[in-house]
Amino acid sequence: MSGSPETPLAPPPLPTTPDPVKAAFAYQWMPYFLNKGMERFLGTILSGDGPKVLSEAWIQLSSLNLPPEHQLPPDGIDLECFSEDSRMVVIVKFLPPCLADEPYFGAVVTDRCADPEWSSEATRNLGHRYFVLFRAPEGTYVEEWTREPQLYLGEGSEPETLSFLKWVLEYAVRGEANEEESASEEPLLDEASAIERARREFPDVAQRFAAGELQEFAVKVAIKEESAAEDFWLADTRLAKGYFCGVIDVHPQKVSSVQRGDEIRAAVENIVDWRYMADGKMYGNYTLRAALPSMPPSQAEPYMAVLAKLE
Repeated sequence: MSGSPETPLAPPPLPTTPDPVKAAFAYQWMPYFLNKGMERFLGTILSGDGPKVLSEAWIQLSSLNLPPEHQLPPDGIDLECFSEDSRMVVIVKFLPPCLADEPYFGAVVTDRCADPEWSSEATRNLGHRYFVLFRAPEGTYVEEWTREPQLYLGEGSEPETLSFLKWVLEYAVRGEANEEESASEEPLLDEASAIERARREFPDVAQRFAAGELQEFAVKVAIKEESAAEDFWLADTRLAKGYFCGVIDVHPQKVSSVQRGDEIRAAVENIVDWRYMADGKMYGNYTLRAALPSMPPSQAEPYMAVLAKLE
């Protein structure tokens, strides 16, 4: 006696929001890998192990964030290397995006290297810039994720390797003729004086924020523990009952009392910096200004382009 035929399983519904693993892989794991240093990154790439390392990272990230039935294999993740003006340009191909705000490619552009063999010693302290090409509702757009916060750079190239390479070369390599001069025009601040100035100006800025005058306003808060301290920009900063509230949207590196995604409230005395946007320029962010002299010119230039001049 034969049983009734099994009812076929319905296919899973199509996604309506960006795949969290695709996003996290492009702008969390990749910067994490890069921040371990160009010596390690380029050593992996030049040894031929790059695709394997990327695939293994994708599998691990997927298993940590998605149930098995929603995990995608790393088929298609790959990279290509190019040399331009004593720099290395690495184009990382991600899984094809299905929705807007999912990534097509990443591009790592190193600073110039004097050693044509790209030895470990020569690349140990080499700087870099990191760009991501995203799918848009119509077309593409590019963001730079070299440092927090990321920079939106506008419309991108066609979603094809060589087109994106050309975009990156024109923007990040061939357009840098005046970057050192631009960086040198910014007055120098040390960290202590940067925080002191931010706190001195904060009461007036806070009043303007409370009055609704400022756009894209954010505060930077110091979180202190017994043996560690770390500063965080608060996403979605708002004022509530005399406290500045917002969300920590990065993974802490030094403290354990807060986690990414935590919403916190901070008293004025815990605020070490602030920033807001007006007419395409960023005001405040004095701690970033203090860090500019120690950054490679290729990293400092995009911030110099957006920071308003100090008065």
